[in-house]
Amino acid sequence: MILDESREQEYLKWYQVAREALPNLIPTLTDDEIKEHISMKDWLIFPLPTEEGKLQAVNRPDPHIDITLRDPGKIRIGIRCNTVKSVEKLKNILESHHLKEKTQLIQQMRSLDDGYHTQIISKKKEYNLAQAPKHETLFDAKSNTIEEAKIEQIFNLVDEIRKRGIDKKSEQGLGFLPEAPVIDLVVVSLPLDEEAFRSALAKIGPIFEICRRVKTRSEINFKRKRAEKVKTKARFEGYICHNCQTKFPMDGKPRFCPNCGTYISNLY
Repeated sequence: MILDESREQEYLKWYQVAREALPNLIPTLTDDEIKEHISMKDWLIFPLPTEEGKLQAVNRPDPHIDITLRDPGKIRIGIRCNTVKSVEKLKNILESHHLKEKTQLIQQMRSLDDGYHTQIISKKKEYNLAQAPKHETLFDAKSNTIEEAKIEQIFNLVDEIRKRGIDKKSEQGLGFLPEAPVIDLVVVSLPLDEEAFRSALAKIGPIFEICRRVKTRSEINFKRKRAEKVKTKARFEGYICHNCQTKFPMDGKPRFCPNCGTYISNLY
């Protein structure tokens, strides 16, 4: 499918409106640069200011905002996790480390009107990685009904889809995942009206920023280890062997470590 010039011009217009509404999230681009982010399948992904080119945007390990003009007289806008890494990372919002972000996300979603939906989609590629995927919606709920139990339900379903894909890949000896989950965290279809579009961006923007604050598993583990080290230091005052990490109290420091023979000089 090749988009004609008039359709490209429509996407250019709506990109500029979005850029004005969310200047901290959507970068200033030339018309040619915007066109690079328009898919031949009739949708446009909004890049982040730190990204260079469409490839970085579509392979992002975080959610993205996109729009489509496929439906006559309508513009559809939403926040989507379309990559394995972005889905896995968003799941970390269930961690206790992200209690604040999870609470904020639920509050923002429950403030949306009934037009906003949250969907879980199974993306299937039966023959090869390059083929156009088939999409099947397996979960659909009004976003303002989402609460903690439904978030857990969503990620249970995501895990089921992911496992099916891994099992099929192994059973069929494929070099790609034939099935993978897609999360449309919030999506809404609007009339082609700038005021309505700006209003939707004002609601979607804060949700998108909350999602971007979710950390990867390695980042969470690093922060936990660092916090535990700080707590340990707060509980103990004394000396430490820099070689084997043996600790000694302030009033019981040997000259040499009895375990490895290293000279003890460093305070813990």
